[in-house]
Amino acid sequence: MAQQMQDILAAVIAWQHSGDSEFPFAARYRELELKVRINDFPAEPLYTLIADGSDAAEFDAWPASWIKPTPA
Repeated sequence: MAQQMQDILAAVIAWQHSGDSEFPFAARYRELELKVRINDFPAEPLYTLIADGSDAAEFDAWPASWIKPTPA
């Protein structure tokens, strides 16, 4: 699972707005449904990657290969 998370963090993924303020970004990567949660920064890492409903990785810097949607 750790290698799969590293692959996701390095993959080119085009994210979409989800309409949910807590989980503002959503995408699919292979067979996984992905979401990004915004955390209570700086007490926590800025983002949490959710893969198929489970916390998968925490990070502060948006991966360079991920494509954020244009502001709504």
